[in-house]
Amino acid sequence: MRRFLIIVMAAAAIMSILAAGCGSAKNDTNTTRLAGTSWILASYGEAANPKAVISGSTITLVFNAASDQVHGNGGVNGYGGEVQLTDNQITVTQIIRTEMASTNQAINDQENAYFQILQASQSLEFRNNSFTIHCQGGQELVFNAA
Repeated sequence: MRRFLIIVMAAAAIMSILAAGCGSAKNDTNTTRLAGTSWILASYGEAANPKAVISGSTITLVFNAASDQVHGNGGVNGYGGEVQLTDNQITVTQIIRTEMASTNQAINDQENAYFQILQASQSLEFRNNSFTIHCQGGQELVFNAA
């Protein structure tokens, strides 16, 4: 399991380096605003009835400074993926993650929901020290600055 984690993290690092070398990051306001920032998930799910993150678990989203890459922790597993930002539009794709499990099934379910919603991202909205990713099906992810 440890070897698999090392391989996944090395692959994410290589993807970041390759993306940075290609100069693929867009030079728009949100790319600049998010580059090199870290966020902690506060709530997720249906916009009309969001769920708070389970106490004692932390889900993070980190935007790499010089590339179209994101990474973080889903509460149990480390992950990485590609992000495209244009104006107020966001798309997160090609998420890879380690494959560990928690002994707490609710945390496993929360993490799975997070990854599913994150891959359905469409637009973002900033508010003070937080931002919301609005996703397909009326789902959203609300993050606070780390």
